Parts: sequence; structure tokens; C-alpha cells
Amino acid sequence: MTRRTWCKLVLGGSAAITIAACGGSSGKADAPGPDSPSGCKVSDAVVMIADNHAHSPHNLTVPSADIQAGVDKTYDIMGMANHSHTITITAAEFATLLAGGTIMDTSTVGLCHTHVVTTSCG
Repeated sequence: MTRRTWCKLVLGGSAAITIAACGGSSGKADAPGPDSPSGCKVSDAVVMIADNHAHSPHNLTVPSADIQAGVDKTYDIMGMANHSHTITITAAEFATLLAGGTIMDTSTVGLCHTHVVTTSCG
């Protein structure tokens, strides 16, 4: 059996998109409220992990302090999954977040797949 065949067999074809909470333990997304300042100056970023695993989702918290520090940082998004992925948010991407923008990063490969991670503050 080839690796590609094994991946298709094990991973199936589809996975749900899950919105992971950043800074909370509820497992639901916490979108910035109307009183939240733009650019994550007080609150953590809102993160969405595409093609996340419904049975054991990956999770990522991007703290406000990291955004304000503005230096390259690598995060492990393992969460409750049985395998790991990482993403790196660059200093330039942190500047985009601080200004209230949205960034998208593709994770490293884990068990024959990647995830697109969308992070926003606005």
C-alpha cells in the first residue's frame, strides 16, 4: 500500500471547519465585541483552522502580548488531535494583526495533510 493510498484510507475525504476559541476554554469562537479595540490590543486573536478534525480538533491561541511584541513566533496547533502541526506568524503578519487585519498561514504537514489557519483581530 502506498503512502498516498494509506492517507486517503485513513483520512477519508472530508473534515469539518472548526472555529477554535482563542483564550477561552469553551471551544467556541469568541469574536471581538463592539467594545473591543481593533488590532488585538487587549484581547487575543480570533483563529479559524480550516479542515479541522471534528472528533479531536487542533487549537491555537495567539495572545495579545505576542501580537504586540511583533516578533516571528512558531506555534504548535496540536490541541486535542493525535498529531501535531506548526505555523509561524512573522513580524510583518503581527503588524497586520495589530492594525486590525487578517492573515492566513498554512501549517506544516502532519499525517499527510495541512491546515490553513486564519487569524484576525478586527
